[in-house]
Amino acid sequence: NGSVLDDDHVLALFYNTLGAEALIRADYPASFRYLVGAIEADADVSHAWVNLGVLYRRLGHLPLAEAAYGEALKASPGDGSALSNLASLAARLGNEAAAADYRQMIRHYQRRNPYYHYFRAREAFAESRFEEAGKAFDEAPVEAGE
Repeated sequence: NGSVLDDDHVLALFYNTLGAEALIRADYPASFRYLVGAIEADADVSHAWVNLGVLYRRLGHLPLAEAAYGEALKASPGDGSALSNLASLAARLGNEAAAADYRQMIRHYQRRNPYYHYFRAREAFAESRFEEAGKAFDEAPVEAGE
């Protein structure tokens, strides 16, 4: 789209990637350092907050995980990963009402996201479910945010 990313944002994306890779390897100290570095570089990179929440959850620090997911939503309202993780965390804690609320929010944002409908249609078409594919295209908003 012609926009230029500033250096801090690029650095945050880089550190987030390193943090996610360390998380996959279960190198939690390195993951923490990289993810905090990503957030310090640019706190608006919601994926860094989500990954930090996953790290906290894995370490059993559930209130910190919840707070990190909340920060991800502040940075990017409607972040599907943050909402999905919040729904899972709420269900794990036995708060089905909150989990249901988060799932409803996920559905709300999905309905407004034309890419969600495109991928649904593409998957259905690939599996020869043509009627379902057509329905997914019909349900897609004409413009993002519609």
